[in-house]
Amino acid sequence: PKVQRRYVKELRSIARVLGDVRDIDVLLEDLDRYIASLPAPGRIAVEPLRAAWRRQLEVARERMIAKLDSKAYREFVDDYLDFTESPGMAEILTRLGRPSLVRDTAGSRILAAYEHMRAYETIITWADVPTLHSLRIEAKRLRYTMEYFSEVLPVTSRKLIAQVTELQDHLGLLQDADVAATATREWLNLHAPHLPSTSREAVGLYLDSREASVEQLRRSFRPVWRRMTGVTFRKALGLAITQIG
Repeated sequence: PKVQRRYVKELRSIARVLGDVRDIDVLLEDLDRYIASLPAPGRIAVEPLRAAWRRQLEVARERMIAKLDSKAYREFVDDYLDFTESPGMAEILTRLGRPSLVRDTAGSRILAAYEHMRAYETIITWADVPTLHSLRIEAKRLRYTMEYFSEVLPVTSRKLIAQVTELQDHLGLLQDADVAATATREWLNLHAPHLPSTSREAVGLYLDSREASVEQLRRSFRPVWRRMTGVTFRKALGLAITQIG
């Protein structure tokens, strides 16, 4: 556990600086798609928001580059490679009679991940966006668990993984739309008094479009969720697990 905590802490710090760049990249990609559909005056009116996000991206990229170019990061990579490539390093010995083989543990790990995701069934009807984001994280864990054991699962499991991926992607789009709406609203609240009326109106329309996307994705999520929690998926998952070994 001590070794694990040390590496997880460092990996998370790296993920944060990468994630900051990714998040702004996603904001700008969505905004650029929206701008492409506008006439020339509308594109010009939205430009102050785009320029602000571009500046944020440059700051985040500078932090990321500084992190990845640092001596501490190079030392971490060397240390982590040594750890992952050294047989027996920090190994936990399994007591006699405790399951340790893939065939004896994969099924329970997959089912546990599915149970954590399905537990949201009781609150899914009125789940808000943060709750749906938490559900997405559980779906991601289920997907990664199944992919990790894909070599011992039957070929039919690929369809199940694709269904989990569909759910994760749907909630990812919802989360991205909500983040864009929140970031746009915060920017407007801060800068609206200093903007020309054309920019206030144009950015406000973009905010309306992101909020509308959030609501549309929430409504269209219900069929995706029903497929994941229905009898057909559960039977197929159970059958796939019985074929491990």
